[in-house]
Amino acid sequence: MRSSKKNTVSVLHYLQNIAEVADVVGAQISEQILGSQDHVIVNAGQRIDHSIVEKVKTNQLNFDELKISMTLTMERWRLRQQFADMLARFPDIRRVHQHMGFEADFKSLLGRLKITKPLAQALAVMSVRRPLLMRQSIMGAWFAGLISRQMGLSRELQDASFQGALYRDLGMLYVDPFIMEEGASTEFGPSEWKQLQSHVEVSSDLLNKHLEDPSEELASAVAMHHERADGSGYPRALKGEHIPIFCQIVAFSDVVSAVRIKRFKDTKRTIRDVVNVTLLNMDGFDNSIGDAFWNIVNGIQLEAVTFDDVERQRVLGILVNRAKQIHGDMRKLNEAMSGRFVKKPQNQLYTTVKNTLNNLIRSGHGDPELGWWLGLVASGRDELDEGSMAEIELQQAEILRQLDRLQRDLEESAPISGKNYRERWKR
Repeated sequence: MRSSKKNTVSVLHYLQNIAEVADVVGAQISEQILGSQDHVIVNAGQRIDHSIVEKVKTNQLNFDELKISMTLTMERWRLRQQFADMLARFPDIRRVHQHMGFEADFKSLLGRLKITKPLAQALAVMSVRRPLLMRQSIMGAWFAGLISRQMGLSRELQDASFQGALYRDLGMLYVDPFIMEEGASTEFGPSEWKQLQSHVEVSSDLLNKHLEDPSEELASAVAMHHERADGSGYPRALKGEHIPIFCQIVAFSDVVSAVRIKRFKDTKRTIRDVVNVTLLNMDGFDNSIGDAFWNIVNGIQLEAVTFDDVERQRVLGILVNRAKQIHGDMRKLNEAMSGRFVKKPQNQLYTTVKNTLNNLIRSGHGDPELGWWLGLVASGRDELDEGSMAEIELQQAEILRQLDRLQRDLEESAPISGKNYRERWKR
């Protein structure tokens, strides 16, 4: 293969990820790479390490035709093993799987999976380098297949939902590894968020490049998995009927798997608790998807979260403080709606802020009396059952996550410096 100059930033990030796990996946260059003077840049059979990444960067190589071999790839049987491991790790998911009698259908979905060598390699790299993300991909595919079956979609659309959910985040391997490190999101600026959002386009490009004939439905499922029915999604800010139902299923599955795998990590929360989070996000999805999810969860007896006396008082204190914070941030959002920060009504940011405000009003979490009442509960002058307390805790956390995202978006679009904006937001 000869080299040619091209912007290889995203490919560099993928190679960095491969280099980190090359010993595990047995990754090496299978075809010699020659420079413009026919000199050898990389020999065939060389293990992919960080020195190769540097050569790619220095020589600005075009790796569109790069041949990589791996001893570990994610064939169907390995994906099946990954799923079995997930069921062992998450008893609540195993109970849903068994209760819904989904085993045979899941095997059929996996058997019809369109997969090629480069995609199997990328999944293998993800499984070793980003195991949490791989679990989200596996769970998302399982959940999308289950929901699409529950809703009576055709076999073709069930396949598109299942496969789209599995492949949706392959583009994350092409994002700067620093951005992907756990906990790094707390320090993200506008440029980091843009790069993170670019994974949607990269994932779509990978399917179009490496599948001989990807169906239009599969391509759409991946391309739209961050769109929202209320227009608050990305990259195209599509709305309602412009997002097919199977694409909304993949998007919903992305939320469910992220909450269950990542946000509930090291907690006693189950997929039952995910319902309380999705209730605050249903403006972004067709209600029939939420109904299908709730019907599945409600049909299974999953244990609710319980608190001892010490933990109960600690959680109540958190709820009181969060209620005050949400009320204050809601006031600042109203300022944004009045044009203090959002200068162009009806743009995507305006829509997102408006929808978030409407959700807060409907949920009751923006009501100042909620904090006052929770204070009465904390002091023992009123009562609150554990189920309701757990529900409020989850919904408050979701609201604060949404408000934090809006703060970043407003900071990026505000016609004032980021520093001044942050100072005004904190007031």
